[in-house]
Amino acid sequence: MKLLRQLLKPVALIILLGSLLTLVLTLITGSTNRSIMGRFYWLETDCSQYPGAPISGRCRWTSYNLCGVSGGKNSGCTSSSAGYAFSPKDNFSNTQNVPRAFITGRNRFFYMSRIGWAFEVIALFFLLCATLVFFVYALGFLKWLFWPFYVLALLFMAVSAAILTAAYVLGKNDFSNAGNRTTLGSRAISTLWITVGALIFNLFLLTFLAVTGHPKSNRTSKYGRSGRALGAEKANSYSSPEDRPVDSTSYTDVDSSDRQNAPAGRSRAFKFNFFRRTRPQYKPDQSITENDDTLINDSTPAHNAYV
Repeated sequence: MKLLRQLLKPVALIILLGSLLTLVLTLITGSTNRSIMGRFYWLETDCSQYPGAPISGRCRWTSYNLCGVSGGKNSGCTSSSAGYAFSPKDNFSNTQNVPRAFITGRNRFFYMSRIGWAFEVIALFFLLCATLVFFVYALGFLKWLFWPFYVLALLFMAVSAAILTAAYVLGKNDFSNAGNRTTLGSRAISTLWITVGALIFNLFLLTFLAVTGHPKSNRTSKYGRSGRALGAEKANSYSSPEDRPVDSTSYTDVDSSDRQNAPAGRSRAFKFNFFRRTRPQYKPDQSITENDDTLINDSTPAHNAYV
């Protein structure tokens, strides 16, 4: 089990960092047209049918703007705006030829796309906090903060993925019903759901590591045996109560028969060692001087005297 834990720890860290990377990729979709990021978009359709569209020909919606298509990449984009809304009624200068579903359901598309992007930002914040706490696990402090941060990141990410996917799938269906060939951005949407899947898988993996990393809750001694068992074994090692060592300077030895013979009505506290007083033991040939301040009742054994 220990070897398995050592192997799974780096795997959990790699998945955590990987989910953080894929979340960042979905957030910056449309922020730049360079390298591979120029191929990330949410939805693509033919905007030449809409006179009010700022892009002629094929156009793509991203998280920051509306872009044209050139060589399979985003190009000729409009001015960037974080959390760019997916709403043809707002994105186009007029609604001529725009499918009616985008006009009557304007608020649905507008707020779903904006809220979905905002939830991604919140998920990124919590995931960054969880990652930082994960790195200080070895120091032993603040580790309790990891779980709330991680769970909140997962929740916001899952809700964001569901909202964004629903918004763009509904938009694709509305464009397609109007006779416009429309496609979804497979790279952006797949990266979005890969992030959610990685977070969920890592949640189970981290839970397994946390559960198997804690010892059993039963009380054990230094050598792995309970203190009660060791005490019983030590008590049974003497053949009789007389063989037990007696230390007159401490209150460590209390015979069980004393507790059973305790007078009725006594406080429960009298059963504890530190409430008892050890009476002096006199030898048969030893006399008692008048300076002794202890009264001894001949009819009562010394070991049965109680305060």
